Amino acid sequence: MSDNIKKFDELVARIFEKLYSEFPKQVVLNPCELMDCEGEPSTDCAGGFIDPLSKEENEFFSYTLSWLYESGYLIGKFGGAWNSRMTLSLQGLQLLKSVPSSVESNETLGEQLKDAVKKGSKESAANLIREALNANNIMNLLASVFN
Repeated sequence: MSDNIKKFDELVARIFEKLYSEFPKQVVLNPCELMDCEGEPSTDCAGGFIDPLSKEENEFFSYTLSWLYESGYLIGKFGGAWNSRMTLSLQGLQLLKSVPSSVESNETLGEQLKDAVKKGSKESAANLIREALNANNIMNLLASVFN
């Protein structure tokens, strides 16, 4: 698996966990908090924004949010890495309220994700997201065949 896909799965897991924990509130997602970067945004003496993220990190975060938004998992105001106010869409909430069939637990995906993030298990959280997005894509494909 490519490093970008692994990084994507981990970031999506953290985004979904944050939004599930705050649902239905629209949340400003802090890229530093979700990507474990050092530092916080600040301003220079002229009042200009100083981004602690590298250009690559900023783009990766923005493209990930954009993909989730355009794929219908998030709703709200999309304005790039630092200016987005989001919540889960119906599709996103349904995904996180589902119970993965491969797991011997009655906990929803959202609850399992919260537990994995709380325990610091990025890989576990990423695996849950990978499985959920794959299952969700299959269900969407099947639904389009019958519509």
